[in-house]
Amino acid sequence: MAGNQPDIAPGSPSGSHAAPILSIPGTAALSAFRRERLLVEMQGRVPLLVSVEAIYWHFALADSALTVPESAVLKRLLVYGPKIDDDRAVPKGEVLLVVPRL
Repeated sequence: MAGNQPDIAPGSPSGSHAAPILSIPGTAALSAFRRERLLVEMQGRVPLLVSVEAIYWHFALADSALTVPESAVLKRLLVYGPKIDDDRAVPKGEVLLVVPRL
């Protein structure tokens, strides 16, 4: 996700005939202050924890693979809020997604 531009990657395995589900990382969900406060609280329960990150993640069901212009429009629509640092843009360590039931 260079330069805060989300990478649009299909979530369905290649060769699948199902409609592609796009998985698109977004911007930071917590301010630096809230992230540090959460880290301290979580380290009280998990002392070996060294960092915590929260980012918005978008999922989109498409009828077919997006064209280059469609991907560009979607990327522009999903760039909002405070820019996430490039070194935090790609999750490291264990990733836990919390999503609502649909």
